[in-house]
Amino acid sequence: MPLESHFVFHHVGLAVKDIEASTKALSSCGLKASEEFPDAIDELIGVRLRFLAPNGNGPLVELVSGLDEVNPVRETLSKNGVCLYHMCFEVPNLVEAANHLKSSSYLAVSNPIKAKAFSNRPIQFFYHVDSGLIEILEARPGTDGK
Repeated sequence: MPLESHFVFHHVGLAVKDIEASTKALSSCGLKASEEFPDAIDELIGVRLRFLAPNGNGPLVELVSGLDEVNPVRETLSKNGVCLYHMCFEVPNLVEAANHLKSSSYLAVSNPIKAKAFSNRPIQFFYHVDSGLIEILEARPGTDGK
């Protein structure tokens, strides 16, 4: 089975200036704070996170805002305002998935780190000129990411 078949769409990330204001606005579309993924502050990355879950089926929406003036969404927000920031895929093995992306002309824009929002499971970010920013998230032990 090709490695790309193990990439399972997990969520979209939105760069936002104000998590509370964006939560209120998106609640009009049926999104509400996720019970599975509580709010998180990740000092290592410099962001505040909130996951919104849709009514019924569909991907999670991760709201990403900076903690202070130096943060990863600052430039995106200054250029574009609130916008799609990244797509995340859950993978069974972060190292294998990272190597696959690199061989597919993706550029690693971060080192692997433990993500507070995902119980310290490893994540890594990649960029491709034709797809934008991609996050990969290692699946929970004992699962295949599906």
